Amino acid sequence: GRSEFQGTGFRTPMDFALADDDLVYVVNRSYESRTDGTRINLFRITEDNEEYITEFGSYGEDPGQFIWPMAIALDKDTNVYVTDEWIHRITKFNKDGDYLSHWGTHGSGDGELDRPAGITIAKDGTVFVVDSRNNRVQKFTLDGKFLGKFGSAGTGDGEFNLPWGICLDKDGNVFVADWRNDRVQSFT
Repeated sequence: GRSEFQGTGFRTPMDFALADDDLVYVVNRSYESRTDGTRINLFRITEDNEEYITEFGSYGEDPGQFIWPMAIALDKDTNVYVTDEWIHRITKFNKDGDYLSHWGTHGSGDGELDRPAGITIAKDGTVFVVDSRNNRVQKFTLDGKFLGKFGSAGTGDGEFNLPWGICLDKDGNVFVADWRNDRVQSFT
């Protein structure tokens, strides 16, 4: 990778996702003083070659734009989901980077978000989003309908203090990086 604001390089890469056919999607947050590097890069990387394919998304609050993009996940159809900590939403693109939709409003109620960070998608299509400042994980459908939540603020088992990252194992168990509690917790 090169340090570039457009095209083939990266500018403050935050997360990436791997797709079939050696495709790699990279979230770039860039700088507040130079926002033209805020985007998603799409590359094909093989043992012998690196091919720049395109970039999509840009800085702003309009549909398909980001202020503080954080994490990325792909569904089974290679649709791309990106969390945005500043505008408290999830943006969905197709595999080629065309904007499809977004969801999320700022708040602490069911389905509302406060600095969404990590994101992952289960085989059944359930979207898990780390709702960092609400100290919980929320579950959504692929089109953003609220399904449930778990976690609360604290230091005990199942409690969080600014959780950040998330992933699933092959059996669907959930692992959450509990940032300020300095631990990783696992859930069914």
